[in-house]
Amino acid sequence: MPAQTSYDLPVHFVDQPDQLAALWKRLDQLEWFGFDTEFIGERRDIPLICLIQVITEEAIYLIDPLHVDGWEQLGTYIASERILKLTHAGENDYRLLYQLLNVLPKNIFDLQVAVSFLGIRYPSSLTNILSEVLDQSTSKGFTIADWTIRPLPSKMQRYAVEDVKFLWILYEKVRTDLEQRGRYSWVRDEMAAWENADFYTPDPLKKLLHQRAIAGFQEQEKVFMLRIALWRIEEANTSGHKEEEILSNKQIVEIARAIHSGAEALFRSRILPKSFIRNHVDQLMAWYQEAATAKELSLVYQYTPKDAVDPINEAHAMLIYQVLQIYCMEESMAVDMVMSPTELKRYRMFSDYQSPVFDTGWRSEFLPASVRHLLENRMDLTLVVQENGLLLTTS
Repeated sequence: MPAQTSYDLPVHFVDQPDQLAALWKRLDQLEWFGFDTEFIGERRDIPLICLIQVITEEAIYLIDPLHVDGWEQLGTYIASERILKLTHAGENDYRLLYQLLNVLPKNIFDLQVAVSFLGIRYPSSLTNILSEVLDQSTSKGFTIADWTIRPLPSKMQRYAVEDVKFLWILYEKVRTDLEQRGRYSWVRDEMAAWENADFYTPDPLKKLLHQRAIAGFQEQEKVFMLRIALWRIEEANTSGHKEEEILSNKQIVEIARAIHSGAEALFRSRILPKSFIRNHVDQLMAWYQEAATAKELSLVYQYTPKDAVDPINEAHAMLIYQVLQIYCMEESMAVDMVMSPTELKRYRMFSDYQSPVFDTGWRSEFLPASVRHLLENRMDLTLVVQENGLLLTTS
């Protein structure tokens, strides 16, 4: 990094082809850059990218993808293994670029993820990270704004610059702290998941089961929808048709809403294909009436909240979670990075659930065998209150 710091880098608004070409030429020579995007996703199947902020060691560039052609070449640099990319909370940015440009990121480092390995809560805002790591304050005021406005107001430009101007300084400090703790490789291991196409591939079950339209559905209806969805996936793989072409999510919701009234209600629906109902009505009724298996319930509640859980199982799971939380605080590690809220929910709901994430990788190295043993045998816990403390054992 040159003597000039990213606190006082010049800012260039890029909305002309020659300006963009000059930026690509510069990136060809650099070892790193940081970036962020501003996009509008409301009421759109594919979000609209309105601004791309790029920081290098020499300047900050605000690329206007609404008015300059060729911005898509950024994907070449995102996919480059040679150039290090820095982000804060960049998962959605990479997801969007994968969706739009079909590029997988390589050689990436996300500050929001990285600082969680230093004990800062995950996820944390950039404002909080700057305060914790650099004792630096920043003002944010346009998180939700109309980024299509042109000319872009100076206040919004300043906001956009704030998103990237500290990335390199943060990286240098965080990298040093991680290396001192022997955790830099752990962060890079976590980042490897972001470089895999599976990370950005839409989950059809999540899209179906994690929607407001089924918020009032009972467990039976949700399991029924799961069975239709799994059948649809199999049909799509066999026929080569898209899942939504076979049966749309809206139609699956309609079937689940009407099925309790019997076959006649299905035939009366105006949005359900009569031929589909005629050919599959017996199978649909059987799927609806069949008792749910433990595996099906586990799948359903990965995506939809469960109104009630077994209090004994929940108490045991939460007790061990508190032990895990205390251990993480003592070791300066964010507990939500070790066990995500989704994983915790599964432990609370199912007494026999065991997460595979603790068996390999940095988590198996971080967690001592004693903590993993308590987690794996949580239903066999015995808690003894003694004069000098608590004794927690497994039978």
